[in-house]
Amino acid sequence: MNSLPWFPMFAKDWLVSTMEMSNEEKGAYIDLLCMQWENGYVSRVPSRYASEWGVLKSKFKSVGDGKFVNERLHEIRLEKEDILEKQQLGGKKGAKKRYGSPDRIPSGYSESESELEEEPKKEKKKSAPKPYKTRVDDFFQSIEASDLEVFKEAYPNVDLDIEIRKAKAWLISNPGNAKKDFMKFLNNWLARAMDKSKPDPMSAFRD
Repeated sequence: MNSLPWFPMFAKDWLVSTMEMSNEEKGAYIDLLCMQWENGYVSRVPSRYASEWGVLKSKFKSVGDGKFVNERLHEIRLEKEDILEKQQLGGKKGAKKRYGSPDRIPSGYSESESELEEEPKKEKKKSAPKPYKTRVDDFFQSIEASDLEVFKEAYPNVDLDIEIRKAKAWLISNPGNAKKDFMKFLNNWLARAMDKSKPDPMSAFRD
């Protein structure tokens, strides 16, 4: 029995390739494709398709001994057979893992089912979240020189070393106001420090 009882039909390709065919030629064409799928080739064109064969012959390639194949359908079959072979091989491996040998597979047990019945993969245990202080320390240790260059250019009047230390101290001493995005918090901190460093234009009038 054919282990591949069906083949894919690409609607657009079919419509384009048979656009100029008559209904009789289309019917003969699909019948011949089905014959090839079942037997691997078309060995004898039925006499009832003799009149259509003149048009359809260009869709098939002679492989000798009076046999013809549609090359695209042949390629599709080879691909499907390769997939089926890999599935069967995987089934045998699954059976060997479960029963010790493929020869010990219980009656009624399908090789393809063995893949589904392999031992379930163990779920990875989720690691406990790091303490808040540890995450704060890790973030500030991960600040790179390129980040400092960006801060220096954006906030030229800010003492970065002092302000970064102050921002870290604030985060650690205020766990009740824990922040999720440390980089955003630090950027906002430096922006406020920049605003405070700007001279007060009204100070000259208050002196």
